[in-house]
Amino acid sequence: MKLTAGNFGECGSMNAFFVDTVKYNDTGIATGEVIFTAPAPMIITQVCVDVTTAFNAGTTNVLTIGTNSDVDNICGSSDIAETKGQSTKPVFVQLKKGDKIKVKYAQTGTDASAGEADIFFIGTQSPE
Repeated sequence: MKLTAGNFGECGSMNAFFVDTVKYNDTGIATGEVIFTAPAPMIITQVCVDVTTAFNAGTTNVLTIGTNSDVDNICGSSDIAETKGQSTKPVFVQLKKGDKIKVKYAQTGTDASAGEADIFFIGTQSPE
């Protein structure tokens, strides 16, 4: 079940939430697939990626997450292990309401025939 950030409460308590599952062949993932739009001003303090099926392109497999044009300012090319398993990265990302977070998958060599990852964030509401 896909969840999004809900009511963070008056104190701005930390919440973990599942954002999305991405696959090697999702439409738009080669240029940056939008997986989350901030519902309110917020701060993301941790990103967790659980690769449930290894990405298997012939030469390189690179999964990145970001808000910039390169889709890599949150998790860059060396932050996520594209083989099966979990990667966790502490971050400090301030988002305004409506900011979009994207995931990008780049591959070289023989095209991938598999690859799937669940993306999780930990964050808090920030003052407007």
